[in-house]
Amino acid sequence: YLEYTDDMAHRYGDGKQFYDAVQMMDDQMRRIWEAIQYRQKNFKEDWVIYITTDHGRTRKDGRDHGGQSERERSTWIVTNAKNVNPWFQTHAPGIVDIAPSIASWLNLTIPKDQLREMDGISLTGKVAAEKLNINKEGDELIITWKAVDKNAKAKVWLSLTNKYYKGGKDDYKLIKEVSLGSERIIVNVSKMPSSFYKVVLETPYHSLNRWWKDERVSALDIQGPAWGAVWQQKASEYKALCFQAYNLAKWRLDRLLQQPHDKPLAIVTDIDETILDNSPYQLHRAFMDSGYTDASWMEWTGKSECDTVPGGFSFMKYASSRGVKIFYITNRLEAEREATLKDLQRWGFPDAVNENLFMKQKTSGKQSRRDIVAQNHEIGLLFGDNLSDFSAVFDKKPFEVRNQQVNDNAALFGDKFIVLPNAMYGDWEETLYRYNHALTPVQKDIIIKQQLRSY
Repeated sequence: YLEYTDDMAHRYGDGKQFYDAVQMMDDQMRRIWEAIQYRQKNFKEDWVIYITTDHGRTRKDGRDHGGQSERERSTWIVTNAKNVNPWFQTHAPGIVDIAPSIASWLNLTIPKDQLREMDGISLTGKVAAEKLNINKEGDELIITWKAVDKNAKAKVWLSLTNKYYKGGKDDYKLIKEVSLGSERIIVNVSKMPSSFYKVVLETPYHSLNRWWKDERVSALDIQGPAWGAVWQQKASEYKALCFQAYNLAKWRLDRLLQQPHDKPLAIVTDIDETILDNSPYQLHRAFMDSGYTDASWMEWTGKSECDTVPGGFSFMKYASSRGVKIFYITNRLEAEREATLKDLQRWGFPDAVNENLFMKQKTSGKQSRRDIVAQNHEIGLLFGDNLSDFSAVFDKKPFEVRNQQVNDNAALFGDKFIVLPNAMYGDWEETLYRYNHALTPVQKDIIIKQQLRSY
């Protein structure tokens, strides 16, 4: 790598310093070439050399690169290779073509798994096809190419995975053997729904590969939480449900206070969408065509700008005035403790102190933290927007089990369990895709839609 020209261009752009650097590099290449010629003559060695640049320069002053101007995207290749093919002579060869060219010259056999991932075509030897392209229309993949050898046969392979980039092996299915002269094949993928397809066209002389990735924003995974946030901010019905929950809680608390207790009475409450409102975060991410990420969530909580859930603050103040201790159990991370306390304290929530605030540690399950509270207090009421806020029987369970557990514990809802509405997120959503957080938004969208009733 002769970096001097790159350094001078970045520092000075077009001008004497850059052109002097080019002259210096040219002299370095002369010396290398003379050494190669000497070895070829005196030691009967056979050498091939490829000289190239990895990018162009900005049109304005040549100082930078990375844009889409013709000058920035134009590169060149110089070689002494013999029998260069039409791909090199009349088309648009690139850096990706150098590796297969060298492998061909060295007579190296590239393993099939690696060969399928190579983007280039050898610049020497025969070329059967070029310009592989994929489009998707409805349930059909439209695969096209430009035939060079129209009489040659080729195999079309399809994979729905991209495990290779992590060191894994992709599962390829042979779709069809085709005549390259057809220059087109249509594949019905209605029984292979995916947001990603990898196609390999295996010709007698080389392979071409192309990916198709659905870049569309998932309507349900991204916009679904946004509509939940709109409902949370603007629907009077949402506010009414919250007041209903806390009014019922006050009625239950008054009756609990009339009963004897062996330990001091306590309330355990979740924070997010139970007493603090995070709907601005959901809308902010949706407006960016993005979903939840740990980094963006922590950026939001770090602002300590949550509004309160209707009725929540008033109830907690009332409970505290009656001598009931409040404990906050949240799945926010320990790193969010300071900002969370700041948010609770700026509203004046009672018992908003470190010893009464339990952050997520190793697991999202809250039972162990509830058990700590129960050592010295009797938990009279639990508040949350997610079933796991109430009992471990709901933790990370599939949809069917959660439903059955709700039926089995129906008497506790409105008695000890006080549920707040949250249409934006929660385990209810994650059950639909079996808690598989590695799925892309589009993959989630496909899976969710498969489980819904429509007409």
